[in-house]
Amino acid sequence: DSQLASTLATTPDYRVRKTLPKILNTRRQNRGFEGIAVSPDERTLFLAMQSPLEYPTRALGRASRLVRIFAFDVASERVTGEYVYQFDEVCHFVGRATGCGVAPGEMKISALYAVSSSALLVQERTDTHTKVYRVDVSAATNILGSQWDTQAAAPTASTTALETLSAPSASGVTVLPKTLTVDVTALPGIPGKVEGIAMPRNNVLVIGN
Repeated sequence: DSQLASTLATTPDYRVRKTLPKILNTRRQNRGFEGIAVSPDERTLFLAMQSPLEYPTRALGRASRLVRIFAFDVASERVTGEYVYQFDEVCHFVGRATGCGVAPGEMKISALYAVSSSALLVQERTDTHTKVYRVDVSAATNILGSQWDTQAAAPTASTTALETLSAPSASGVTVLPKTLTVDVTALPGIPGKVEGIAMPRNNVLVIGN
């Protein structure tokens, strides 16, 4: 666009490389990469979309519970992995009965922390509730370059898409297995809308609102 063209014209050393799957152009507005973490060996950068893509349609994307996490190799500057994280059902997540009226789109990933070269802490949240889960990308399907990265020229509600899968495993997609590390909201004195996590030591979790 014109803003990017202007930046490139005035900053000749600013490099832009097309390394991300094109389907990310269907991301929800203001819901792009929200979580970022580097592995302890500093070789891998992990990137989490904040919300499911608005694909194949906006309505279906906002009803989806499947969001994408990427692994980026620092040395080669290329994406090497793409994994599927499945949000909890939103009403259960906030401790209310099914049909509580809270929209699935209120679920977000706001932060990542890399425990190892494959294990991550994922902060899953709404504006009022936060839980931290541990996942390991080695136990999930790498969908990078698969049919789930293919974008139809004119998608409709019937277009095959990752975001509309009700049972990903039936389509050959193993989502990231989740283990609850801590229900942050259940702790006393926790502020609302937590958006960041870090671990300065193995037994200390830092959170930020």
